Amino acid sequence: MKAFKALIAAAFFPLAASGAQAATLQGDTVSCGIVSTGPWSCSTSTALVGMGSEFTLQFFGNDLFSVDIAASSIRLDFVSGSLGAGAGELLTFSDLDFTPASNIVGIGNFQTTALFGVQASDVSFTADSVSFDFNGTDWRNGQFVSFDLVTAQTGVVPLPAGLPLLLAGLGGLGLLARRKRKAA
Repeated sequence: MKAFKALIAAAFFPLAASGAQAATLQGDTVSCGIVSTGPWSCSTSTALVGMGSEFTLQFFGNDLFSVDIAASSIRLDFVSGSLGAGAGELLTFSDLDFTPASNIVGIGNFQTTALFGVQASDVSFTADSVSFDFNGTDWRNGQFVSFDLVTAQTGVVPLPAGLPLLLAGLGGLGLLARRKRKAA
């Protein structure tokens, strides 16, 4: 009987322990890069995702944007003066390695202040990077863009639907075998 109980406990333990965990970037080292026809740069090429701003975007060495990468979202805040429509600026955040292992499959909850020319279609993504095309946008102090990263776990093997039925059948066979031993 102890062996039977141990078998049942071992079979149902993975079921109880398989709770879904939200994908997060907290503690991940991410990269910042910008392609531009002008003198744009990221304050640093890599940063550890944590509390507060990870990067500043600089134009002629002046901090114009603050970038906050949170657990599963990105926010850009324009922090200084005004900036007219530019030409050819593409900001990319890469090495976005979520825990547990997940790929970016979309963006959601796109929000912005009343910015000229900024829309959700300006954001593109791959499995582990996000690019924001702010070509042709007009920025003023206090304006922002933010969006959530929609992810899907990779490498997750789903529980077969027939596993509980198989375990019940094995349990029934075990009970029958036990009855036969007692009757003999």
